[in-house]
Amino acid sequence: MTPRIAAAVAFAAAFASASELGDLVEGLHWKRAQALVEARLPASGGASAKADFLWRASQVRLAHGDLEGAAKFAEQAAELDPGNSTYQVQLFEVYGSQAEKASLLRQASLGRKCKKALDRALELNRNDLDGLYGAMLFYYQAPGFFGGDKTKARAIPAAMAAIDPVRGILAEARLAQMEGRLDRLEGIYLRAVEAGPADYHARMELANFYLSGTPNRKLHLAENHAREASRLRPGRAAPYAILASAAALAGRFADAQRHVAAAVEAVPDNLAPQLAGASALITTGADLASAEKWCRAYLAQRPQPDAPPHAIARWRLAQALAKLGRRAEAAREIAEARRLLPKHDGIRADYERLKSARG
Repeated sequence: MTPRIAAAVAFAAAFASASELGDLVEGLHWKRAQALVEARLPASGGASAKADFLWRASQVRLAHGDLEGAAKFAEQAAELDPGNSTYQVQLFEVYGSQAEKASLLRQASLGRKCKKALDRALELNRNDLDGLYGAMLFYYQAPGFFGGDKTKARAIPAAMAAIDPVRGILAEARLAQMEGRLDRLEGIYLRAVEAGPADYHARMELANFYLSGTPNRKLHLAENHAREASRLRPGRAAPYAILASAAALAGRFADAQRHVAAAVEAVPDNLAPQLAGASALITTGADLASAEKWCRAYLAQRPQPDAPPHAIARWRLAQALAKLGRRAEAAREIAEARRLLPKHDGIRADYERLKSARG
């Protein structure tokens, strides 16, 4: 094999791995994506393919809470391709996540980095939707001396809508949430679905809204939109979680079991629908045997980083066991949940309640 052919093969391999990683990230299959990052780094081949892989690797690290690793990969991607606005947006997201957990002294430095990356992204591509969305969040949340400006933030959804109507409307919804104008959300989400009936995110926002609780809870509508979202993205776990929850809350326990079984088949590495279904069953106090089974299944697998941690599953399991009259087992589960997540209000309250009942 000549050096030129070998280089071409290496480039093709790197491009394929970047493409594969991108598919996993877009599908929110974070555990599989992490395994690919661990197996393939450092990416070889051309600078463009390597930069793309590093950008995706940064997203994976960020999803798993590895902020230093996410920053390293994002910086490497931006260094390889300084003219790519997407990589600048990733830098903004990573630095912003670091700032949320940093000391006050370091927050100032990270705030400047956020602003620099965001300004650079929009300088490179003023129509970058992720960059515009990031700018909206930055202008709304940042203090004035860092460049925060709520008036500028409120103008951005319209600018986004001129490029992508659905993204602009969903940005409007996020702004309404930040401003506490929750009474406007249903109308905004309905407009988003009307503007993009085949848009997965619009369907999911509306489904979650209708599932969220009184006075907004409309279970049949939550199911309708989640079912359509599942059709649009059959490899996603989130629609199944809504379907299982809505069916359980409506008292259709056979349907809830069917949705959970379908979720396990479609997305076996993400058991969030089982925990969601279990939580809904525990709320109703019915079919607690299935609730216990699903909680234990969830605990048998490492959760996705964007799914509830095991502490939440143990808390729900404790609730199911308590309702089944198995208080000693419930006490052990809630004690472990409290050890894992000591500041969670619900866990602490149930721990004290079970402790009092036993004493």
